[in-house]
Amino acid sequence: MSDHVVFENLVDMFLKSVERYRTRRLFGVKSGGAYHWLTYGEVGEQVKRFRGGLSSLGVKQGDRVAIIANNRVEWAVSAYATYSLGAQFVPMYEAQQPKDWQYILKDCGAKVLLAANQYLVELYEFRTEAELIGHTDFDLLPRRLAEKFRRDDLQIMERRKPVTKIVEIFLNRQGIPSWFITSKYPILSKTNQVLGVMGIIQDYHQRRELFSGQQSMARVMNHLHAQFREKLSIRQLAEMGGISLRQFERRFQNHFNLTPQQYLIKLRIQESCDLLMSPNLKIGEIAIDLGFYDQSSFTLQFKKQMGLTPLQYRKQYL
Repeated sequence: MSDHVVFENLVDMFLKSVERYRTRRLFGVKSGGAYHWLTYGEVGEQVKRFRGGLSSLGVKQGDRVAIIANNRVEWAVSAYATYSLGAQFVPMYEAQQPKDWQYILKDCGAKVLLAANQYLVELYEFRTEAELIGHTDFDLLPRRLAEKFRRDDLQIMERRKPVTKIVEIFLNRQGIPSWFITSKYPILSKTNQVLGVMGIIQDYHQRRELFSGQQSMARVMNHLHAQFREKLSIRQLAEMGGISLRQFERRFQNHFNLTPQQYLIKLRIQESCDLLMSPNLKIGEIAIDLGFYDQSSFTLQFKKQMGLTPLQYRKQYL
């Protein structure tokens, strides 16, 4: 009897191969001088989850999904997930110029753009993405901050609705903060079961560059970053930008998803993390130096942003 198998298309070939060779090795990822292998079954499960994520973003037959990445397992996973939805896959490489990406994206009208990013790997001082995979927020962040992220994720899964443009903080292993804009989406299966949460992060301070083509607003941002320790008037910042207070606040909110006052507080909190590493500086002195009314006000804002008090932060990272 012939063992010949007929495939209708690439997706059919992949699905039948996963079913037939579930325990066999498919992809090997080199890390630390050795290869770590993924089986057909493991890759098939990744494709299933990724397909659910794309579907939750509204990707359907005829849409285009673009990717900017070098050769990697995720490339194959995203390709098969895209094809299985009847969508078209638009590949681009990290070696290409940004102008090439812009042209291709504009020409193809992609609904979703996928991009590889080593930033979190470097932030948490891993050598490869493979080493990062499997770690949770509780492995990488202070417990109170990890608990907050966990509550947010569970809430998204429970409500089955995305939450976009959240301003969140990530700490590296030395406790140095970096701010990101995060959008989170529930991953749903074809039977509408919640499989998990997928997130997209963007370096928060890169948003500042959006004002680079507006000289007056760029001047305001430079002044804000240089004088954030001082008592700053939002109205005076608006006047410096040559626009009304209402226009300034609206434009600021649109760019950063924060009010100017909230942005100012985040700058001060970020600087305080560095100052708290100096054991000779008293917390009260840091508070006054950074423009807070007193130590109580500083502690309140610090805990709100960081999930722990300045003293707890100092004991954990000093």
